Amino acid sequence: MNTKTILNDRVAKYLEEKGFKIIRTEPSHKYEGVTVFIFESTPKLRAEIKKLRN
Repeated sequence: MNTKTILNDRVAKYLEEKGFKIIRTEPSHKYEGVTVFIFESTPKLRAEIKKLRN
């Protein structure tokens, strides 16, 4: 399964509200004190993230 890592908790919450399920959370290996949210990478998820960037 391909995954997408989201660092921003607001974006993760937005995606969750849109019906995307968080697979798991884990501490960031790169940024101390940051939790990362792991989602299944699907075309719908990528399209929703793309909308947020515009």
